[in-house]
Amino acid sequence: MSPYLPSPRAPRCLKEFARWFRASHSRFLSSIEFRRISNWRFKLAFTDLPGCLQVSISEGGIDIWVEWDDETFDLLASFDVYPIKGPSGTVECKLCSPREAYPNLRALLKDHVYEPFLQWSNEKLHPAHALALYRNKGCTWAKLIQPGAVDDERDCLHALVQFPRVVSSSQGSIGHAEYDE
Repeated sequence: MSPYLPSPRAPRCLKEFARWFRASHSRFLSSIEFRRISNWRFKLAFTDLPGCLQVSISEGGIDIWVEWDDETFDLLASFDVYPIKGPSGTVECKLCSPREAYPNLRALLKDHVYEPFLQWSNEKLHPAHALALYRNKGCTWAKLIQPGAVDDERDCLHALVQFPRVVSSSQGSIGHAEYDE
């Protein structure tokens, strides 16, 4: 894990992510590092996967997309949030219907963004053995290829990126560090 403390000027959501990540990084089955950091956005990298996978954390949530030959191919996953003040000092996500009240921003971000990102990483990304990139008449898309999956879009295949796995010291460990509410 790359140590990182956000600037005091950074948005609260980035500070909250850094705090949550320090407590939760060992729960990821893939190794992740901070790569590029600004006051307004974090970029992460799955160090045991190809560099074409991009991860960005900002006030709006977490996005994971594929870049290939300087072209954005597809958004693989997006965990969006739009925090607003709710009744009695609670926090809600404006994107949700019905809206659920959370006691604070930290609880909302953990439930809407951070834990779903961890779950997607462990259940969808980590088991995949390849990333298929497709192109057809100017359209591009990408798909994680799970073991035993049949590719029904083979005629549009542009590239197949294999996922060689590098075993890291944290890979496979099941940490249960708590994220303070």
